[in-house]
Amino acid sequence: MDLTPRPCRSGWPSDPADTPRHWTADTPRRIPAPCRDLRVVHSGRSHTLDSCRPAVSFRRVDTSWVVRKIRQLDSDVLSLYELLAGVSTTQARHGERLDALDGKVSRLDDKVTELDHKVASLDDRVSRLDDRVSRLDDRVSRLDDRVTGLDRKVDRMDAKLDRILELLSL
Repeated sequence: MDLTPRPCRSGWPSDPADTPRHWTADTPRRIPAPCRDLRVVHSGRSHTLDSCRPAVSFRRVDTSWVVRKIRQLDSDVLSLYELLAGVSTTQARHGERLDALDGKVSRLDDKVTELDHKVASLDDRVSRLDDRVSRLDDRVSRLDDRVTGLDRKVDRMDAKLDRILELLSL
């Protein structure tokens, strides 16, 4: 029996390197070893491997759309990476800007706290002044009452003096 390899006539490539890259969906997962003219038993009959035909037929599929799609997806991925790089740069700038604004806000917060203390101090002063003004208002009211009393006394004395002058002039 001759065991030298021969070109295969079964439809399988004799060298796996010659296997087409794109088979149809019903392609078996494993490509068999190169065919040899060996005796094989199928269904009780003995025949050579050369006479075996694969159960599926293989045909090449137009793959240009797949290649285009892969290139498009690759381009899309590269575009996404560029966009992400731009977003990263923008985030870095925003981070620096936020740090600068945080410093400014901290200084403003310190100033507002300082102003709050000053306003509280001024509120105390105004409160003390209000107390003084109300005491002065009370004094003025009492003085007004005194002046009113004195005015009445002067009016009575004036009336008495007019009467005395009237009696003397008779």
